[in-house]
Amino acid sequence: MVVGIVAGLLAVATFFFAVGGSGDAMSVVAGANIEDVIDDVVEDDERRERVEAVIEDANDLRGAVDERYDDVLGQFVELAESRESEPADFESLVGTFELESQMERVLDLRFRLKAELTEEEWGTLYGDLEMPE
Repeated sequence: MVVGIVAGLLAVATFFFAVGGSGDAMSVVAGANIEDVIDDVVEDDERRERVEAVIEDANDLRGAVDERYDDVLGQFVELAESRESEPADFESLVGTFELESQMERVLDLRFRLKAELTEEEWGTLYGDLEMPE
């Protein structure tokens, strides 16, 4: 169960690395500010606004997940350090992190972004990003 909690936390962290590297979700692509890159890549004003809205939602979600991640990680460390901790104590953390709900929101954002970007635009924004192994 403890391995499941750690794996879940790592899965969320890995997703955010995959969509934007360090910092806010999608905030930096190939060393440039994502808003500047979007302005250069997405020429259609209406689609650009929708893409920017998805990025804003991703940043909001990233902030909420970061807060929750820090909180759950702190609880996990406390439990791990305590000799009295029982498996049920660790299992209760799974429900509080709401991993399934978070991943659904992440996937929703990803598909919203895909719907707004052409294949070429997607390649420009994500082409230089390396996925963690």
